Amino acid sequence: MEREVLELKVDEFEKILSKVVRGTLGMQLDQLAGQIQGLQEQLKQLMEEGRISILREFIFPVVDYLDVALNKQERPGSEWRKLESVDGILARFAPQWNQHMNRAKEALESIEIEKFRTGIEEVIKEFEELSNVANSILKACEDVKVERLPVVRLDDFATRVSRLTSMGKELIDWIMGWCHNPDQASPVPEKLDLLHRLLNYFLSHFQREFSALSEQVRHQRRRIQDVLEEIRRLRQSIIEFLGRYGVQEIEAKTGMDFDSSLHTVVETERGKTLKAGQIIRCVRAGFKYNERVLRVAEVVVAS
Repeated sequence: MEREVLELKVDEFEKILSKVVRGTLGMQLDQLAGQIQGLQEQLKQLMEEGRISILREFIFPVVDYLDVALNKQERPGSEWRKLESVDGILARFAPQWNQHMNRAKEALESIEIEKFRTGIEEVIKEFEELSNVANSILKACEDVKVERLPVVRLDDFATRVSRLTSMGKELIDWIMGWCHNPDQASPVPEKLDLLHRLLNYFLSHFQREFSALSEQVRHQRRRIQDVLEEIRRLRQSIIEFLGRYGVQEIEAKTGMDFDSSLHTVVETERGKTLKAGQIIRCVRAGFKYNERVLRVAEVVVAS
C-alpha cells in the first residue's frame, strides 16, 4: 500500500517542489531555495531509479527546511525579534518626542518682539530635549544589538538629531545677533518672519528623522512578516498534499501532553505556565500514515 501511495505522490510533489523553490527565491531566501533545489535534483534521480523512499528522504526534509526558516525568526536575537523590540522602544518614546515637538512649535508660534529672547530660549530648550530623546532611544536599544540590522541605523539617527540641534542653536544665535544689530535696516518683524520659517524648517527635519526611522522598522517588520506568511503557505501546501494520500502531521502543539508513541523529547525547559511533561514547542515535525508512525515529532517539554 505504501508503494502505491508514494508512486502517486512523486510527479505532483515534484511540481510542488518547483513552486517552493520559486517562492523562496522570490523572497530572496537563496540558501533555503538552494537546499530544496538540491533535493529536487536528487528526487529526479531516484524517480529514474524507481526507489520509493521519497517521504523520509525528500518530502519530510523539505518541511524541516521550511520549519527551520520559520523557527529562526521566533528565537531571541533574530532579526524579527530585534525589530519587534526596536518598534516597541520607538512606540514607548513617541509620546515624549511628539510632546517636545509640539512644545517647540507652540514656543515658536508664540515668539513676539517684546518677548523675543524668552521665546527663543524655550525653542532651544525643546530642541535639546529632542536630542535627549534620540539619545535615550539609542541607549534603550543597546541591548537589542541592532548593529547587524543595516535598515535600522539608530546611531545615525541620534547623530543627525544632535547635529540638527547644534545647527538650530547656531542659527538662533546668528539671528538673535542680527535682529539686535542697529546697523541692519530691515525691520524686526521681517527678521522675525524669517526666524519662524527657518526654525519651522528645522522642526520639519526633526519630525522627518523620527518618522523615517519608525517607517524603516515597520517596513522591515512587514517584509519579514510577508516572508513568514509565504513560507507558512508553502508548508501548508505540502501538508495538504500529503493529507490527500493519507499522510498526516502528528500534533505537537504547545500545552499538549507528551505522548511517547508520537513524540520524542530533545530538550527540557522550565515551563512558566505549563505543567511538567507538557509540550513547550515542536522542533521537528512528525508524521504518520493512517495509524503507522513514519517519524515521531521532536519536542521540547516542560520540566
